[in-house]
Amino acid sequence: MGKITFTALEHHDQVFEFEQDKITIGRSEHCDFIIKGSIISRHQADVVRLPEGYVLRNLGVNPVYVNDKSVKYHILNDGDQIALGSRVYIVNLEIQPEEATVIIPSDRSATIISSQYPLLVVIKGPNPGTTHIIDKPRFVVGRGDNCDFILDEAHISREHFAIHQRASGCHLLRLTNKPSIKVNNQDVEECQLFDQDEICIYPITLRFESSLTRDQKNVIHNAPIFATDAHSLNTNDNATVFSSRVSKKEVGPRVVIQAKTGESKTYPLDKKRTLLGRSEHCDIALDGDPNISRQHVVIENKKGGYYVEALSKNPVLVNGKQLKKARIYQGDSLQLGNTLLAFLSERKADDNPRKNGISRALLLLVSIAALAMAGFLIKNYLWQPWQVKSQLLAADKQLRDGQNEQGLIALQTLHKQGLPLDSRRKATALMAKAIGNITQSHINKGDYGIAKNMLVDFLKKHGAEIESEDLWEQLNEIRYRQGRNHQQNNNEKLAMVEFLSIDSDSGFYSKAQKSISHIWLELQKKVALESQQKPQGIAILLATAEQLFEKKNYLTPRGNNAYSIYANILARDPDNAVAKARIESMKTYYHISGKKRCALGDPVTAEIYYRRFLIIEPDNEQILDLIASVDNCKNARPRKRPTPSTTVAVAHEKAIDTSPVQKNKNQNKRKEKVKQLLQKEGVESDWIVEYLFDEPGKKKNPAREGEPW
Repeated sequence: MGKITFTALEHHDQVFEFEQDKITIGRSEHCDFIIKGSIISRHQADVVRLPEGYVLRNLGVNPVYVNDKSVKYHILNDGDQIALGSRVYIVNLEIQPEEATVIIPSDRSATIISSQYPLLVVIKGPNPGTTHIIDKPRFVVGRGDNCDFILDEAHISREHFAIHQRASGCHLLRLTNKPSIKVNNQDVEECQLFDQDEICIYPITLRFESSLTRDQKNVIHNAPIFATDAHSLNTNDNATVFSSRVSKKEVGPRVVIQAKTGESKTYPLDKKRTLLGRSEHCDIALDGDPNISRQHVVIENKKGGYYVEALSKNPVLVNGKQLKKARIYQGDSLQLGNTLLAFLSERKADDNPRKNGISRALLLLVSIAALAMAGFLIKNYLWQPWQVKSQLLAADKQLRDGQNEQGLIALQTLHKQGLPLDSRRKATALMAKAIGNITQSHINKGDYGIAKNMLVDFLKKHGAEIESEDLWEQLNEIRYRQGRNHQQNNNEKLAMVEFLSIDSDSGFYSKAQKSISHIWLELQKKVALESQQKPQGIAILLATAEQLFEKKNYLTPRGNNAYSIYANILARDPDNAVAKARIESMKTYYHISGKKRCALGDPVTAEIYYRRFLIIEPDNEQILDLIASVDNCKNARPRKRPTPSTTVAVAHEKAIDTSPVQKNKNQNKRKEKVKQLLQKEGVESDWIVEYLFDEPGKKKNPAREGEPW
């Protein structure tokens, strides 16, 4: 067995040691030696231990440099510098003697176990039966002209996948993000290939043929090139089997110098003093570099370590810093003129103490971080929750004691602190309770304006939360009471505004609809009384009503529309068949038109038709139900104007449907209502108000021209 060490050139505390026979290098998390970087391939390279030494192989599309030369294959020497992306590592080799059995086919080098080349055979696609020999360590398949096997199809990438001949056999590696690659009907990014495996890039299917079957996988393990037992391998007649002794390399303190040719040379530091310079009398002569003095530096073994001391005016750089005298450690770099040296040693005495210092500093940082984390956890998960809970309990007690204003102030202050979700919901529920208590006291006193303003301000901020659900009904109650007050004071328009603001599933909705119908009928009666001053017979009224009916003036203009005249006729002649039939026709028209609009995904217009129906018959339960569910119209488009949306009481919500979908729907409805409050769009422009209180000469809405009223 042996050991290979990679030491980062610029960070000597980064040392990576490996003892296995194969080391994979790349940015993939499955590699043995992981190097992150945008110019590092997922599987950039591997290092395989062969009898002749460690062999570096470039497996990716990005270059690998050894001693400043781009390589595909390279037998590593002690002190070699490997550049992978922006990282440079110094190689340190330590190889132990061992027996190795090598299988060399008669016609090939010792890179694969069989004398046969693996094959790719087209079994489905262009030119079925075509066979391609995999005679390269990296065999690329794709659409590009540089590929070894060209598949001229539009959906194939320029380099779609590659087959690598590794120590363990052939491996497929996906090189593209385009359509998946399947091996034996399984999507793969990388996998080992065995005889008769099928590779599919739809609609092309290839068959891989090799002497390596899946049954042989456990025999070969990961080292088919050499093994400790020759009898464990199934050789053929064309293969030669022989044993070779891997000689042990002497190791010890040494310097490695990189020549201009890219080659490196190792010099042991086996003397007490080793002189370096341009003179031929130096222990290590560095000729050819005019920036090196004849006797430039001396490396001395003393006090259990190695020290470097400059002997000339020309600088000596140790790890990039100019020093006159310094101790050097494993992995340190020296620069004399333009020549770069590396000091390598396996002695414990030469281990870099900066590594231990960094470890101690890291341990201190970890300890500080642990203490900070413990403080954070105690504060956020013990102290703060306890403090919030105590404040919530104190506020709840204030509300139970009737101190609603004080409790509300405390809760509002607490709510601003960025509470966890559970605590925030509890605080919202208590604030809603306090607001409800305060507004109820104003309602009892008849101060509807103050109560309404408090509710609206609170619901603008928290109305979308389920904890505020009951306050919406309290707001509906205030709207109804204010509407009744306006109605009693003969201010029908303001009354209509309040009645139309009430939610369609509120307990006050039905009462509001009756009040709307009553106001409408009262207005019609006023006009009718004026017309009664000019007595007309039923026949004349009926003729006038028929003319208006034909013109589809069902409900407008005020006092002179088909419905009001038919109603006037029925007041005189309750059994008038024509008047009854015409009124039923109007109701049927509004009912059917509303359903059609709902089916077309237009809930706004559908609701308008249903409301027109309710003016004629305000107690119709079927129409009331249709209005309550109008937002569920098929493919409903967003409303162009905010309208009161359905509210579901908390208890009802829990009893009927507490599924996440239903809860989300209810929350969306509450958000729509909050949006209405924030937009401050009242219902003065509502169609009922517009047409019941139309002013003489006021321009009619052109969007409703020709619509039956």
